[in-house]
Amino acid sequence: MKPQMKIKNLGVLLLSLMFSTTYAEISDSDLSGLKLIDEGKHLKIYARSDIDLSQYSDFMLKSVTVTFDPDWLEDYNRERKSMNDRLNERDIAEITERFKSSFQKTLKRTLESEDAAQLTETASASTLTVESDIVDLRVNAPDKLTATRKTLFVRQAGKAELHTKMFNASGQLVVAIIDAEETREHFDLFETNRVRNQYEFTSVYRTWAKNWLKALP
Repeated sequence: MKPQMKIKNLGVLLLSLMFSTTYAEISDSDLSGLKLIDEGKHLKIYARSDIDLSQYSDFMLKSVTVTFDPDWLEDYNRERKSMNDRLNERDIAEITERFKSSFQKTLKRTLESEDAAQLTETASASTLTVESDIVDLRVNAPDKLTATRKTLFVRQAGKAELHTKMFNASGQLVVAIIDAEETREHFDLFETNRVRNQYEFTSVYRTWAKNWLKALP
Protein backbone atom coordinates (compact mmCIF):
# COMPACT_ATOMS: atom_id res chain seq x y z
CA MET A 1 0.00 0.00 0.00
CA LYS A 2 2.76 2.48 0.83
CA PRO A 3 4.47 2.37 -2.60
CA GLN A 4 1.09 2.90 -4.29
CA MET A 5 0.36 5.89 -2.10
CA LYS A 6 3.72 7.40 -2.97
CA ILE A 7 3.08 7.00 -6.68
CA LYS A 8 -0.36 8.55 -6.37
CA ASN A 9 0.94 11.51 -4.40
CA LEU A 10 3.78 11.95 -6.85
CA GLY A 11 1.27 12.13 -9.68
CA VAL A 12 -0.68 14.80 -7.85
CA LEU A 13 2.50 16.72 -7.14
CA LEU A 14 3.61 16.60 -10.77
CA LEU A 15 0.19 17.84 -11.87
CA SER A 16 0.45 20.70 -9.40
CA LEU A 17 3.90 21.67 -10.57
CA MET A 18 2.86 21.45 -14.21
CA PHE A 19 0.41 24.28 -13.70
CA SER A 20 2.31 26.37 -11.16
CA THR A 21 4.58 28.16 -13.66
CA THR A 22 3.71 31.85 -13.83
CA TYR A 23 4.77 34.62 -16.16
CA ALA A 24 3.53 37.97 -14.87
CA GLU A 25 3.79 37.06 -11.20
CA ILE A 26 5.43 39.93 -9.35
CA SER A 27 8.65 39.31 -7.43
CA ASP A 28 10.59 41.57 -5.06
CA SER A 29 13.10 42.34 -7.80
CA ASP A 30 10.27 43.68 -10.00
CA LEU A 31 9.43 46.25 -7.36
CA SER A 32 12.89 47.82 -7.43
CA GLY A 33 12.43 51.46 -8.42
CA LEU A 34 8.69 51.38 -7.76
CA LYS A 35 6.85 53.12 -4.92
CA LEU A 36 3.71 51.96 -3.12
CA ILE A 37 1.03 54.48 -4.12
CA ASP A 38 -2.16 52.74 -2.98
CA GLU A 39 -2.85 50.00 -0.49
CA GLY A 40 -5.91 48.16 0.75
CA LYS A 41 -6.59 45.07 2.78
CA HIS A 42 -5.81 42.82 -0.18
CA LEU A 43 -4.47 45.34 -2.68
CA LYS A 44 -1.08 46.89 -3.35
CA ILE A 45 -0.38 49.25 -6.26
CA TYR A 46 3.20 50.23 -7.06
CA ALA A 47 4.35 52.83 -9.61
CA ARG A 48 7.44 54.69 -10.72
CA SER A 49 7.52 58.12 -9.11
CA ASP A 50 9.61 59.63 -11.91
CA ILE A 51 6.97 59.02 -14.61
CA ASP A 52 3.77 61.00 -15.13
CA LEU A 53 1.10 58.30 -15.36
CA SER A 54 -1.55 60.79 -16.46
CA GLN A 55 -0.10 60.59 -19.99
CA TYR A 56 -1.51 57.07 -20.44
CA SER A 57 -5.04 56.64 -21.68
CA ASP A 58 -5.34 52.99 -22.71
CA PHE A 59 -4.16 49.46 -22.02
CA MET A 60 -3.00 46.79 -24.42
CA LEU A 61 -3.39 43.35 -22.89
CA LYS A 62 -0.36 41.36 -24.00
CA SER A 63 -0.92 38.17 -22.01
CA VAL A 64 -3.07 36.51 -19.36
CA THR A 65 -2.09 33.33 -17.55
CA VAL A 66 -4.05 31.33 -15.01
CA THR A 67 -2.57 28.98 -12.39
CA PHE A 68 -4.18 27.08 -9.56
CA ASP A 69 -3.06 27.17 -5.96
CA PRO A 70 -0.92 24.00 -5.99
CA ASP A 71 -1.72 23.19 -2.35
CA TRP A 72 -5.44 23.42 -3.04
CA LEU A 73 -5.15 21.28 -6.15
CA GLU A 74 -3.24 18.58 -4.32
CA ASP A 75 -5.71 18.59 -1.42
CA TYR A 76 -8.71 18.55 -3.75
CA ASN A 77 -7.50 15.49 -5.65
CA ARG A 78 -6.40 13.67 -2.52
CA GLU A 79 -9.88 13.97 -1.04
CA ARG A 80 -11.52 12.36 -4.11
CA LYS A 81 -11.76 8.58 -3.77
CA SER A 82 -12.55 8.01 -7.44
CA MET A 83 -10.01 8.86 -10.12
CA ASN A 84 -12.91 10.07 -12.27
CA ASP A 85 -13.63 12.82 -9.74
CA ARG A 86 -10.06 14.11 -9.61
CA LEU A 87 -8.86 16.99 -11.76
CA ASN A 88 -6.49 15.89 -14.50
CA GLU A 89 -4.38 17.80 -17.02
CA ARG A 90 -7.27 18.18 -19.46
CA ASP A 91 -9.64 19.44 -16.75
CA ILE A 92 -7.10 22.02 -15.60
CA ALA A 93 -6.57 23.25 -19.16
CA GLU A 94 -10.32 23.61 -19.75
CA ILE A 95 -10.98 25.38 -16.46
CA THR A 96 -8.08 27.81 -16.82
CA GLU A 97 -9.14 28.68 -20.36
CA ARG A 98 -12.67 29.48 -19.14
CA PHE A 99 -11.35 31.75 -16.40
CA LYS A 100 -8.94 33.46 -18.78
CA SER A 101 -11.65 34.13 -21.37
CA SER A 102 -14.22 35.35 -18.82
CA PHE A 103 -11.71 37.67 -17.18
CA GLN A 104 -10.79 39.29 -20.50
CA LYS A 105 -14.43 39.78 -21.50
CA THR A 106 -15.37 41.30 -18.12
CA LEU A 107 -12.26 43.46 -18.14
CA LYS A 108 -13.20 44.96 -21.50
CA ARG A 109 -16.82 45.60 -20.50
CA THR A 110 -15.88 47.11 -17.14
CA LEU A 111 -13.32 49.53 -18.57
CA GLU A 112 -15.78 50.62 -21.25
CA SER A 113 -18.50 51.22 -18.65
CA GLU A 114 -16.12 53.30 -16.52
CA ASP A 115 -15.52 55.63 -19.48
CA ALA A 116 -11.84 55.77 -18.58
CA ALA A 117 -8.77 54.04 -19.98
CA GLN A 118 -9.79 51.49 -22.56
CA LEU A 119 -8.37 48.28 -23.98
CA THR A 120 -6.71 48.70 -27.36
CA GLU A 121 -5.06 46.36 -29.84
CA THR A 122 -2.74 49.02 -31.24
CA ALA A 123 -0.02 50.46 -29.04
CA SER A 124 0.85 54.16 -29.01
CA ALA A 125 2.81 56.53 -26.77
CA SER A 126 -0.23 56.74 -24.48
CA THR A 127 -0.56 52.95 -24.14
CA LEU A 128 0.50 50.77 -21.24
CA THR A 129 1.22 47.20 -22.30
CA VAL A 130 -0.14 44.83 -19.68
CA GLU A 131 0.76 41.33 -18.55
CA SER A 132 -1.61 39.73 -16.04
CA ASP A 133 -1.36 36.51 -14.11
CA ILE A 134 -4.24 35.02 -12.14
CA VAL A 135 -2.42 33.02 -9.46
CA ASP A 136 -3.42 30.78 -6.55
CA LEU A 137 -6.84 30.18 -8.08
CA ARG A 138 -9.12 28.13 -5.84
CA VAL A 139 -12.49 26.95 -7.17
CA ASN A 140 -14.39 25.31 -4.34
CA ALA A 141 -16.51 23.19 -6.67
CA PRO A 142 -14.85 23.05 -10.09
CA ASP A 143 -17.19 21.74 -12.76
CA LYS A 144 -15.69 18.50 -14.05
CA LEU A 145 -17.50 16.54 -16.74
CA THR A 146 -18.06 12.94 -15.63
CA ALA A 147 -20.22 10.06 -16.78
CA THR A 148 -22.61 10.68 -13.88
CA ARG A 149 -23.81 14.20 -13.15
CA LYS A 150 -23.05 15.27 -9.57
CA THR A 151 -24.79 18.17 -7.84
CA LEU A 152 -22.40 20.33 -5.84
CA PHE A 153 -23.35 22.92 -3.21
CA VAL A 154 -21.14 25.63 -1.74
CA ARG A 155 -21.49 28.97 0.03
CA GLN A 156 -18.59 30.56 -1.82
CA ALA A 157 -17.26 29.90 -5.33
CA GLY A 158 -13.59 30.60 -4.59
CA LYS A 159 -10.80 33.14 -4.69
CA ALA A 160 -7.67 34.16 -6.59
CA GLU A 161 -4.94 36.77 -6.78
CA LEU A 162 -4.14 38.93 -9.80
CA HIS A 163 -0.59 40.07 -10.49
CA THR A 164 -0.44 42.81 -13.11
CA LYS A 165 2.56 44.44 -14.74
CA MET A 166 2.22 47.56 -16.89
CA PHE A 167 5.01 48.63 -19.26
CA ASN A 168 5.51 51.88 -21.19
CA ALA A 169 6.49 52.12 -24.86
CA SER A 170 10.17 51.63 -24.05
CA GLY A 171 9.43 48.38 -22.18
CA GLN A 172 10.02 49.86 -18.75
CA LEU A 173 7.90 48.50 -15.88
CA VAL A 174 5.97 51.51 -14.55
CA VAL A 175 3.09 49.92 -12.61
CA ALA A 176 2.78 46.68 -10.64
CA ILE A 177 -0.44 45.58 -8.94
CA ILE A 178 -1.04 42.70 -6.53
CA ASP A 179 -4.77 42.22 -5.99
CA ALA A 180 -6.19 39.32 -3.96
CA GLU A 181 -9.96 38.95 -4.14
CA GLU A 182 -12.55 36.35 -3.29
CA THR A 183 -16.14 35.78 -4.37
CA ARG A 184 -18.94 36.76 -2.04
CA GLU A 185 -19.95 34.31 0.66
CA HIS A 186 -23.64 33.43 0.66
CA PHE A 187 -25.66 32.69 3.76
CA ASP A 188 -27.30 29.66 2.14
CA LEU A 189 -25.71 26.91 0.11
CA PHE A 190 -26.20 27.22 -3.65
CA GLU A 191 -25.85 24.73 -6.46
CA THR A 192 -22.82 25.42 -8.58
CA ASN A 193 -21.62 24.56 -12.08
CA ARG A 194 -19.30 26.17 -14.61
CA VAL A 195 -21.84 28.90 -15.45
CA ARG A 196 -22.51 29.77 -11.81
CA ASN A 197 -18.79 29.74 -11.01
CA GLN A 198 -18.09 32.32 -13.70
CA TYR A 199 -21.08 34.39 -12.58
CA GLU A 200 -19.71 34.48 -9.02
CA PHE A 201 -16.20 35.37 -10.19
CA THR A 202 -17.47 38.22 -12.38
CA SER A 203 -17.48 40.56 -9.38
CA VAL A 204 -13.82 39.68 -8.79
CA TYR A 205 -12.96 40.46 -12.40
CA ARG A 206 -14.74 43.82 -12.15
CA THR A 207 -12.81 44.73 -9.02
CA TRP A 208 -9.53 43.83 -10.69
CA ALA A 209 -10.39 46.03 -13.69
CA LYS A 210 -11.39 49.01 -11.54
CA ASN A 211 -8.21 48.72 -9.51
CA TRP A 212 -6.18 49.03 -12.73
CA LEU A 213 -7.64 52.51 -13.08
CA LYS A 214 -6.50 53.48 -9.57
CA ALA A 215 -2.92 53.47 -10.89
CA LEU A 216 -3.73 56.29 -13.31
CA PRO A 217 -4.27 59.83 -11.95
